[in-house]
Order: sequence, then structure tokens, then C-alpha cells
Amino acid sequence: MYTPQQQQQQGQPASYGHHVGMAAAQHAAYNIMGNPNMAGMSVHTRDQIAAYHAQQQHQQMASGTIVRKRTNEFNDAAIETFVPESRLYNELVEFEKRLDATIMRKRLDIQEAMGKPVKTKRTLRVFLSNMASDQPSQLQSDADEDNVDLGSGGAPSWTLKIEGRLLDVS
Repeated sequence: MYTPQQQQQQGQPASYGHHVGMAAAQHAAYNIMGNPNMAGMSVHTRDQIAAYHAQQQHQQMASGTIVRKRTNEFNDAAIETFVPESRLYNELVEFEKRLDATIMRKRLDIQEAMGKPVKTKRTLRVFLSNMASDQPSQLQSDADEDNVDLGSGGAPSWTLKIEGRLLDVS
């Protein structure tokens, strides 16, 4: 098996990790054999169908289309004939969906009633200013330059001022 880069160099579409060929055929054969509608088929017919599905998957991957896995969807009417309780199960599933929707709606109503603010993103501009007074370094430099005795005798102090404002949204 080539890497996706080698496949592209040779002009082939890259598979990006999807292993086709024998692995896809085995996967398709497993899906078909697990299908109860195929139980009475011969092994030869199953192998042909598996090979056909593998070929279809390979063509879809080569063309670049999205390959979707088969789902196990079933017909409720057909199952109800074999399992009468399936109707009750389906009703329970529908009730659960309605209950989940009701709980979610009530949760949103309570959240709105409590008045939780809606989150908005805005810019906060912050201004910082620092003022120092009577610092020893200030007193020594001033005294040397002017030979003036300040002698205020005040204790060294400093003031940090923080201001902020929200900017308008523009």
C-alpha cells in the first residue's frame, strides 16, 4: 500500500488512511452476513454482494465523495409483528425526547428569570500612575544640587493610582 503522498505522485487520488481492497471486502461481507435478510443466501451470492459493495466504496473514495456507513435502521411495523413490546419502547423513546426538550426549556426560562447578564466583550483601558514623595534617593539628590535642607521630616511614601474606563464599541 502506498502513502497518500506516493499515490498523488503517481496520479492516483490519496486515500488518507482508508484501506480499500481486501479489508473493505471483508468489512462489507461481515455487514451482509450480519444482516438477517441475507441469512438464506448462498455463500457465493454473499461474496458477490460483498465484492460489489467493496467496489462501490473504492469508487466513491477514488472520486473523492464522502462515504457514509450504513446505519441499522429498521422498519417499526416489521419489528412490531415479531416483538409486540417494541411499540412501548418507541413510545418511551418519544416521551424521553419530549422530557429532555421540556427540561431544557425550563432551564433556559429559569436562567432568564434570574436576570443573568448577557456576556459582552469590551475593551478596558487602564491608566497607572505612581507618585513618590520624601524618598531617601530624592532627598540626597536634591540636597546635593541645591544645598538646601528640606528637613520636612516626613516619612517616605508613595501613591499608586489606577484608573480604568470601558471603551465604546465601534
